[in-house]
Amino acid sequence: MLRRLAAHKYLALSDVYRTPRAASRALIVAVCAALVLSLGFAYLVLFRTTLPVVLFRASDGAVRVTHLAYAIDIAVLALLMFKLGGLRARDVGLRVDNLLPAVLGAAAVWLAVQIMMGGAAVISGHGLELDQRWVRQPASVLFGAFSVQVFGTALAEELAFRGFLTPQVYLQLDEVKPRPYINLAIALVAVQLLFALSHLPQRLQHNVTGVELIANLGFTWAIGIGFALIYFRTGNLFLVVGVHALGNELMPLFASPMHQAVAFNLAVLALIVVWPVPQRE
Repeated sequence: MLRRLAAHKYLALSDVYRTPRAASRALIVAVCAALVLSLGFAYLVLFRTTLPVVLFRASDGAVRVTHLAYAIDIAVLALLMFKLGGLRARDVGLRVDNLLPAVLGAAAVWLAVQIMMGGAAVISGHGLELDQRWVRQPASVLFGAFSVQVFGTALAEELAFRGFLTPQVYLQLDEVKPRPYINLAIALVAVQLLFALSHLPQRLQHNVTGVELIANLGFTWAIGIGFALIYFRTGNLFLVVGVHALGNELMPLFASPMHQAVAFNLAVLALIVVWPVPQRE
């Protein structure tokens, strides 16, 4: 099931994997199958029940059916990777010592965004006013949406696509023919394509079709590449989870003429620049 890896050329460039273990091809296929089945269960069964409305109303938006869907997803992934596949948490990028730096890094990104957006509002003469999202709905709705990202969407997707599949596809390719840069490029492109396609049910549910659908999935693929590169640069999967969560639910405090995507991208870029280079083990 597991094979001990020799040190190979790419690890001299980045110790992003921080793991001596590789998964079997059967485990890789099983994880992909689990992702497909979990999507089918969520969109064809769970989301079509009355449970989404019941949970949302009962918790004032703090708890959603998406929490349950991704809890099931993460539990299945953990069962496959750790119990049946014999991997350790650190083999898929989950390291306890990375958690605090990740929280601080994500918090720094959020704070930098608020400073930029608030500063832009003041400089343009608009003054500091709360973003309308905080006015139109209870704070529980916003925090509920963000918690779905941190403990659901972002965590599950980063665990599956960046923590597990991208490194493991690279290692499988490298075993067949050691070509570090080519194999890395193939793994990046192929796995992030799967990442983009995993969003297809959600896009179709929102009636996104045709050219708009292709463009949307292409943009999602590019975002996946970006998340993978952040992981390779920092070696901290928890940080990528935080960035991913903020990218989906930024929760800006202030109404601002500065677009939140611009502020967010600038903050993430600055974080990548100043983040310490991971030390090899």
